[in-house]
Amino acid sequence: MPEWPSLARVQLRQGRAKPVWAAHPWVYSGAIEDLRPPISGLRAEDGSVLPGWGAAVFDQLGRYLGVGYVHPRSQIALRLMTFSRDGIAPARAPDLAAITRAHIGNAVARRRDLGLPSADTDTYRLVNAEGDALPGLSVDVLGRGVVVQVTTQGMARLETVITTALEDTIAPEWIVVRTPDDVDVAEGLPPALRVTRGELPERIELTENGVRYVVDVKGGQKTGFFCDQRDNRALVARLAKGRFVLDCYAYLGGFGFNAARGGAREVVCVEASQRAVECMEAGIALNGMDNITALREDAVLALRRYAERPESERPDLVVIDPPKFARSASSRDAAIQKYIHTNTIAMHALRPGGWLVTCSCSGHVNAEDFHRIVAEAAYQAGRVLHATHALGAGPDHPVLPAHAEGRYLKVLVGQVESR
Repeated sequence: MPEWPSLARVQLRQGRAKPVWAAHPWVYSGAIEDLRPPISGLRAEDGSVLPGWGAAVFDQLGRYLGVGYVHPRSQIALRLMTFSRDGIAPARAPDLAAITRAHIGNAVARRRDLGLPSADTDTYRLVNAEGDALPGLSVDVLGRGVVVQVTTQGMARLETVITTALEDTIAPEWIVVRTPDDVDVAEGLPPALRVTRGELPERIELTENGVRYVVDVKGGQKTGFFCDQRDNRALVARLAKGRFVLDCYAYLGGFGFNAARGGAREVVCVEASQRAVECMEAGIALNGMDNITALREDAVLALRRYAERPESERPDLVVIDPPKFARSASSRDAAIQKYIHTNTIAMHALRPGGWLVTCSCSGHVNAEDFHRIVAEAAYQAGRVLHATHALGAGPDHPVLPAHAEGRYLKVLVGQVESR
């Protein structure tokens, strides 16, 4: 094994390297046999490796597996940014800054191959964490600016490299660096929002698939806009013609706006946040839509209210896109029950023969779990769901095939009939 003084060195236990050879980017703490701090790099006061420090990883036979960064106190102790092809270490020590710049350049090229941005879409995900070989980093292009979301110490250490690379490759008018409030406690990154380039307007305007939105980046959720549902919103536009559509947990009205543009007879967007409702109302005016209403109300209460209506007055299409119910593995069981409850009420709220679009963004609830959830909800509601689509995030959210954890978004679409 080479001695690279500036990098920490990780050696895996026997039999624990197979996922890394398959390009799984996470190494859990229990898979590590030995973790040595850098010889010439910075160390913690007790001599241990600093969280987020660069590290090279080797298997039990000394074969080189790749490079990434470590966090000695996290369950995910190593996150890889490169993978070895043949187990032979390069002659020079890997440089995480250079690797980061290269990965951002590759991510930009990938989006251009996908046709992003385009004449009718100026909003998309530019960097999708592990899917773009930059674990802990998400970058969304929002019109003329960029929101950088950092969730690990490793990416926090590379912040200047990241923002400079974005300036060099896409030259945004403004850059916001954000740390959300649901970061793993072990990372030690408090919630934050910093403008590092230009001036961030109080509200910005975006276009996606020809639909315009008003976004409050400072007060909004995550990066301010959810680009992952772009293709699924377009599907709702195709299903909505002539129908009464209820969009629950609407946030900025993504599904509802597309339904209205697709020719829905009537659209009601239900959202609990007053700030989001105000943005929706501004977006309705911006698009000149007269068949849509933004309603501030709890989504479950609204669904119950519609379920109590005569069948002829219930919506023909219901969308439920709730926030992350399972924020941790320990909350998974409770989240599953909450998903079942919400989906059951949504099926009661539908007119018989109506369409349901149901979503989960909880990474701790996998696709198989979600299918079982919807099946149980249909049973409890006395309904049968004829699923026509099982979907996920759009192509600007690439994933590594070995990294099932990256497939966080699950969307089931189908027609609901009485038993």
